[in-house]
Amino acid sequence: MAIPYRRIALTLAGASALSLACTGCISYTIGQGAETVPVNERATSSSMNYVPGTLGDGDQETSTRRISVDSDVRFGVDDRTDIGVRINTYTGVMLTWKRQLGRPDTSSRRENRARSAFMLGSGIINMGEHGAVEGTLITSGPWTTVGQWYGGARITQVIPLSRTARHDDPVVGISIGHLFGDRESSIGPELGLYYDRSTLGLNSNRILVIPSIVIRKGGLPFLGRR
Repeated sequence: MAIPYRRIALTLAGASALSLACTGCISYTIGQGAETVPVNERATSSSMNYVPGTLGDGDQETSTRRISVDSDVRFGVDDRTDIGVRINTYTGVMLTWKRQLGRPDTSSRRENRARSAFMLGSGIINMGEHGAVEGTLITSGPWTTVGQWYGGARITQVIPLSRTARHDDPVVGISIGHLFGDRESSIGPELGLYYDRSTLGLNSNRILVIPSIVIRKGGLPFLGRR
């Protein structure tokens, strides 16, 4: 049975609308392998993750669990590079640049092999209250009949842009995921483990275990498909 990518993407967009009040909305989901988008092509994706957390207030604790939704569109630049625009829970925008490591493909067709890449990004989050910079190292295996495994490590630094915005410490983590499908369309889970000593008052837990669901091809409905 075909997966209703557009319906799922609309569901993710609806979920993100419920979390517009979310602060500290950095992206905890990598959501992609190391391969880059071919030249003159476009790829879209969406991801939804669940961020756990509690705030202690005397003998009472308040839950800060929240759902975060990211949507991403990427454009091929050359045989090893692409650029992307990621919307973080509709409260921020990140521009990213990804570059594959190692040799390029030896022919005009993409080779199905393991790859590694690094991705750099910067942008504005929290409705303009903060800027953010991030670096991600990604590795992924070849596509098989059961999809593709990928993993990565990310560090993110939030930077205050207003007088009232608070400073925050770097967020560091690793993720592993699996996409079921193929290069053109896929869906799958991702699990992240992050160290986040938040000074923004989001949670008292420094170690966060963050599950995500990733959908490639659906992405932002108004941007169309690949």
